[in-house]
Amino acid sequence: KAWDGIRALQDAGFQPQVTTVVYRDNLQDLDELKCVQEREGIDSWRLINVEPIGRAAENAELQSKLKVYTDKYEEIERLAQNIGKLYVVANANAKAIMQAAEKNKSLSKTEVNKNIKSVEGIQKTLIDTREGIQQTVSDFSQQLEDLLIALSNAKDEITDNDRTAEERINEFNSLINSIK
Repeated sequence: KAWDGIRALQDAGFQPQVTTVVYRDNLQDLDELKCVQEREGIDSWRLINVEPIGRAAENAELQSKLKVYTDKYEEIERLAQNIGKLYVVANANAKAIMQAAEKNKSLSKTEVNKNIKSVEGIQKTLIDTREGIQQTVSDFSQQLEDLLIALSNAKDEITDNDRTAEERINEFNSLINSIK
């Protein structure tokens, strides 16, 4: 019946707060109750302990159980506060780690981009150097070919000149011999 009322409030646009009185006999049910709260969309769940009023104030056995529960509840509260503090610290640390990771990611991306630009620059320089070397080899090859042709022509000219000189010497010797 209580859940029907809670659902009716939710359907009407309200966000009800559920309050559970915690005592020894329902401690083992708290995890299940938490799951039910989540499943039903309850955002606010308050746990309270038994207050020694009415029948609880008159019942000695209940008073004894309440004392044990109160002691444990205080310990639970203290632990819950420590857990809350640990959560805040862990959450802050997680945020700091995520921010550092994001910053490192950004720095890494910047460095990668700089390295890529550097590699591209070196690659262009190597391509230009290769083209320059190829042009130099081509020019050198052409000059060498021209020198070889010039040497061949010079050899032919020297050979022709040597033959012509030989012929002139023979003509000169013939002329000298005919004059004698």
